Amino acid sequence: MNPFKRAPRRRQQVQLSAEVLETRQLLTGGAGNTFAILPSTIDEPNGTVSVSFTLDQTHFTRPKGKVAMGIDVVADPSGTLKPLISSVTDPHGDVVPQTIHAIYDPQVKHRQVANGRTTSAVISPITSFPSDASAPVTFTTQVQSTAKTTGKFLLGFYLPGDTNGDGTVDKTDLKVVRSLRGAKAGDKRYSFDADANRDGRITQIDVAYTQQNQGVTTTISPVIAANLDTTSVSNPAARANNMPTARFTGTATPDADVTYTNTSDTSQATIKTKTDSTGNYTVVTPLSRGENVFEVTSVDAFGQTIKGRIAGVTYQP
Repeated sequence: MNPFKRAPRRRQQVQLSAEVLETRQLLTGGAGNTFAILPSTIDEPNGTVSVSFTLDQTHFTRPKGKVAMGIDVVADPSGTLKPLISSVTDPHGDVVPQTIHAIYDPQVKHRQVANGRTTSAVISPITSFPSDASAPVTFTTQVQSTAKTTGKFLLGFYLPGDTNGDGTVDKTDLKVVRSLRGAKAGDKRYSFDADANRDGRITQIDVAYTQQNQGVTTTISPVIAANLDTTSVSNPAARANNMPTARFTGTATPDADVTYTNTSDTSQATIKTKTDSTGNYTVVTPLSRGENVFEVTSVDAFGQTIKGRIAGVTYQP
């Protein structure tokens, strides 16, 4: 999984840094087709931690009742952790079968994945349960450390076959993947998002995953926008107002819970709202005299929490 800079798109390219919301940077293995990022930490040498994620019908469309889910892992580059996705389990604790690492070189041993010899991603066939196919289903990814290392990591979830990052795998994506067969990492033709299993080459296997995911969609997003409404303040350029309120607008995953907490004045109540079905939200926050720095948090149905602080707004009566 590689870090790279954000681009102004729906599912943006991101890299690791402090989570400052208006310039939020994360580490993820994909570009457009990474739709969620979940952080965790392994504290024990050779330890294993579990990270849960939930699929529901509101935010995922699965025409065949299943999805080939891509999951990638990357360690905080400032640490020494060498992580490896060891398994994915269903709500009953059973291992999801056919969850595999794509090994570029068949001679490379499984654990050498953690040392960067091959891809760190897995593709897991996630299905609904016959007892209630419409109910949300929570799965768990097990991540283990190797070589007695510890540290922080991020799990990136992506849709194999979603070549343009629009959250949908369709015939346009299939056409792109087919056209790139034979391309390898380093070639001008190579596209990371068309490489469904992230093994560094685009082959018929990537075409097969794209075909398997035809019609699959998600509205889960790995980013949240928090923008000061300049019409709500008296001096937009200075982010200042002569009235004790400010209005913010933004976008996040549809139906996500969004909160604004004034970290400059903890006596102020936390403002809560919910994004609408298209992911938009608006909040009006009270302002205390002086600078007001807000911490903005969104929590979505997938299990993803995004948190960061935005530039302050000053109240000058």
